Amino acid sequence: MSRSFRRQSLIINNFFTLASIIIIAATLTLYNRYFNQNDDSNVENKNNTYLKLNCQKQDDRFKVMNKALMENSLKALNLGYYKISGGFLKKEKDSIIEQIVDANKIEQFYKLALNTPQKEDITKFLQIDYEIIEGRNTQSKVFKSGSVKTTFKANGNEIFTYFSDFKFYDENEIKDIIDCTIKVYKDYASK
Repeated sequence: MSRSFRRQSLIINNFFTLASIIIIAATLTLYNRYFNQNDDSNVENKNNTYLKLNCQKQDDRFKVMNKALMENSLKALNLGYYKISGGFLKKEKDSIIEQIVDANKIEQFYKLALNTPQKEDITKFLQIDYEIIEGRNTQSKVFKSGSVKTTFKANGNEIFTYFSDFKFYDENEIKDIIDCTIKVYKDYASK
């Protein structure tokens, strides 16, 4: 009887050990797949030891999609082969962003930051798309009025994205974010 009892407890013990191994393996798999995804900006920072520029805020986010295209696009940018387009993502109610700054002013901010005259009637160019996002929640828990998202594209392929929040509806703060975006882009493209 004691021998049968020992064999039965051994079977139960083995069953719980196997079940524990399966649960741990499933937990690790799920964690790695869904919770431990490295942010591309962090991967890029680790791979290329870029230092933050003074203008960058702590919660600014960026993503380099194609480093080779980015380096070539800097040449086009410096020669004036670029086009700027974009718009506003406004709150559904009580939107005031366009009372503070309009699309023409935003485009002028980009041109001033680029400091290179834009060529006219060009077929190949760097596309700079922007979105002024009003009042959307992001990953940060800090108070903000909105965000500026800038995407650089070459031949329709995204090569760099920069995302920064602004705290107040202030034209100068938005201008500073755009200046910083261009500085960061040029800095990362030149390395």
